[in-house]
Amino acid sequence: MLTLPPVDWFLAGVLVVSVLIGVWRGLLFEVMSLAAWLLAWLAARHYGAEVSAALHIEPPESVKALVAGFVLAFVVTLIACGLLARLLRLLVAATPLSLIDRVLGALFGLVRGILILLVLTSVLMWTPVAKSPLWAESRGAAWLQIVLQELQPFLPEGLGQHLKT
Repeated sequence: MLTLPPVDWFLAGVLVVSVLIGVWRGLLFEVMSLAAWLLAWLAARHYGAEVSAALHIEPPESVKALVAGFVLAFVVTLIACGLLARLLRLLVAATPLSLIDRVLGALFGLVRGILILLVLTSVLMWTPVAKSPLWAESRGAAWLQIVLQELQPFLPEGLGQHLKT
């Protein structure tokens, strides 16, 4: 039986779940979802104040009114993009490209899972967890720390100094 430290089981679980979600959703849906979040943020930034004015919340320039406009523009854009992504997923499912879409979705899921683990590791490096025995015995955590060290020149200046192991 394979014996892995608990931290490695957790890391493997994150990767497996991310890959399975990628397979289930397919590359097209994954990319469309990512684009939807970006587009929703841009739409909320650009149109949030106009949506806020249309809501007639008093006073019009209050934080409450601006937040309501931003959130509404964000959510409506996200829902519209989600509906479009689902339609495109149905179209791809009806073609021979479905298998390729799912395999590429798995690769996307793997990359996303690794990025999630790198972000999680960078956050945990600021906590006592990074010095715990469970973390120290993890081979996956050691690998993630090495990758973060290699990525350090590409990270924001203030962040990189906190990632030293």
